[in-house]
Amino acid sequence: MAKKRVHEIAKERGMPSKDVIVVLQKAGLDVKAAASSVDDADVSRAFDGGPADEDAAADNGAGQSPAGAAEGQDRPAQDGQTRARPTRGGRGGEQA
Repeated sequence: MAKKRVHEIAKERGMPSKDVIVVLQKAGLDVKAAASSVDDADVSRAFDGGPADEDAAADNGAGQSPAGAAEGQDRPAQDGQTRARPTRGGRGGEQA
């Protein structure tokens, strides 16, 4: 699958890179800068409003965090897997 940079997508579509980033982020893509790379299929899905291929339609968002779950927040492990707990402390493993 071919990848394009956000600034290239913006140039093709005649819009600012910031607007392209907003559209891609609303589509659930982890895009932070104009130099970020994005798959063509993800671009089509974000701008055309639907899956670009059957793989994207079959995915149904598997592997994404549940809605409302914050990064680093303790959640129960799924499928019997254990979850690593964050450590406390500052530099070099020092305890507070």
